[in-house]
Amino acid sequence: MKAGFISDLGVATLSISPTSQTPTNGSTFVILNGPTDGNRAVTFSPALDSGLAASFDPGTSTVIVQSTGPTFSGWAGGAAMDSDVDANGMSALLEYAFGANAPGQMDPNLKPSTAIGNAGGTNQLAITYYVRKGDASLQVEPQSNQDLSMPNEWTNNPAVISVTTNPATFTNGNGDSLEQRTARVGLDGTRGFLRLKVSHP
Repeated sequence: MKAGFISDLGVATLSISPTSQTPTNGSTFVILNGPTDGNRAVTFSPALDSGLAASFDPGTSTVIVQSTGPTFSGWAGGAAMDSDVDANGMSALLEYAFGANAPGQMDPNLKPSTAIGNAGGTNQLAITYYVRKGDASLQVEPQSNQDLSMPNEWTNNPAVISVTTNPATFTNGNGDSLEQRTARVGLDGTRGFLRLKVSHP
């Protein structure tokens, strides 16, 4: 993403308030009529997501947003996102998202698991899964549907799906930080299906 903003020539701190898109890893902001030399601190309003940091490049008069945490490319060792090096039916991107040590090294205990239960008299379908922490570009979104013959009906509507996060600390075999989440959807009087949509630009 590229965007422009105007800054006064001699300011020590560049204050950026994006109006079109939320900054992500790789976002670039070109300074119009702004400083072209010297060091500048950078602040964003609202603040950048955790795991992102911004720096000023005086050579190009731009501000660049980059990830400060783990990245897929650093973890994958050259493996493509859609590769399946161990032929377990799980792509490298899914293994990365769910906390594998490396491509083809998915701990079975970290794989998503499902359960059917009852909470407060309401039957529920639940899926519990781990998400790698620190990569602001990684998105893991639970979605629900009542009819698999209608592929356009998958939704992440919070009125339909409730998501809770376990406050405990989790790590994989490499010591990478993970977060455990559980998504639930009610089943009373209806069928229910859950899936996890993983995306990474």
